[in-house]
Amino acid sequence: MPKTGPVLPEDWRTIRSSMLFSRLPEALALDLFEGMPVISLPKGHLLCRSETVAEQCHVVVSGVIKLFRTGEDGSPSILAMQGPGSTFLLAEALLGTQCSASAEAISPARVLAVDAATLRARLAADATVALAMLASASAHLQAMIAHVEDLKTMTGPERLIDFIINLAGTLRGGAALSLPYEKHLIANYLGMTPESFSRAMAMLKDLGVSVANERIHVAEIGRLRARLQRR
Repeated sequence: MPKTGPVLPEDWRTIRSSMLFSRLPEALALDLFEGMPVISLPKGHLLCRSETVAEQCHVVVSGVIKLFRTGEDGSPSILAMQGPGSTFLLAEALLGTQCSASAEAISPARVLAVDAATLRARLAADATVALAMLASASAHLQAMIAHVEDLKTMTGPERLIDFIINLAGTLRGGAALSLPYEKHLIANYLGMTPESFSRAMAMLKDLGVSVANERIHVAEIGRLRARLQRR
């Protein structure tokens, strides 16, 4: 069962690094979050369902949250994976509308729960807060649009290369990377079946990529970046 607690000092560093709140002056941010809880979620906990009214938005403090929609046939489509510092359901909370997606913890996670009514009141009273919220909501929308566009224009192996590059971040040379969640979730997020994901992974062997259990080994990250640049 979920448990609630106060914002800890280490939580605060993650919250302040988020795109949503990094633009706010320290005093404003402290005042905004006063009394708001951090919720500890077990793996598999459904935080909210789509088409229910958003009473909160959330900032991921630790772990990973999956945003998804369920199709008419009952199959889920993953829209986003939100890690530490990410914000979700912001636009819905600001507008007081229904959640556009369901949110589920795919690992043990901790999230800051930001009360929607309090947030809207602060927006109405302070232009600095309002501008920061609008900038974050816009950036989140652009990221989701970019993800959908990538799925349409990239082949399966290219999607996987892009995922590995993002996972590697600024790393150069060879690398051993831990998969952040199960392979079937990665496949769904990339718009692939588990079978096509396995085929794409096998096709990357010629580029020095191999997978063992939950780790990906890359001989040279630069080769993958060069491969995408040739698209």
